[in-house]
Amino acid sequence: VLDLDGDPQTYATAGYAVDRVSGAILRFEASDGRSFPRNGEIVLEPSEAWEGSALESVAASRVMHGAHAGHIALHYAAGGMIGLATSPDGVQFTKHPDRLLRAEQFGLRGLLAAPSVVTLGSGAHAMFFELRDADGARIYEARSAHGWAWKLASLSAVLEPGLSEF
Repeated sequence: VLDLDGDPQTYATAGYAVDRVSGAILRFEASDGRSFPRNGEIVLEPSEAWEGSALESVAASRVMHGAHAGHIALHYAAGGMIGLATSPDGVQFTKHPDRLLRAEQFGLRGLLAAPSVVTLGSGAHAMFFELRDADGARIYEARSAHGWAWKLASLSAVLEPGLSEF
């Protein structure tokens, strides 16, 4: 959920979610920050060959620096990769196929899924994502100064099944 106007005194928010029937990403608005409608507006549909027939999950954040500062960024999973689309208004999105994230670019093997993006106090971004392979699923973290170019925070997973200690 994103603050629409940047004013902490108001509650206008927008949320994004994947429609499991169409495979598209929907946008929902709530002027009070909590009463979202049941039907959302389609803002992104699968159209690239790598995406297949459905987008799988989405994380919305606001770009804090650079040429796209103030824009809304959607990082979304599809086809075992994570894509990026940006919008100045949160409704009309442009996909950036040159910004695809693949497991191989992080030195990992498997399929990427379930991105979750957090904007840090510095304006930098942290992305947590799932890596799925023959051994199961693990959560990794990547960092970006502006939400465009990502580097793996560690070669070790942040969370994985079967750990006996923290």
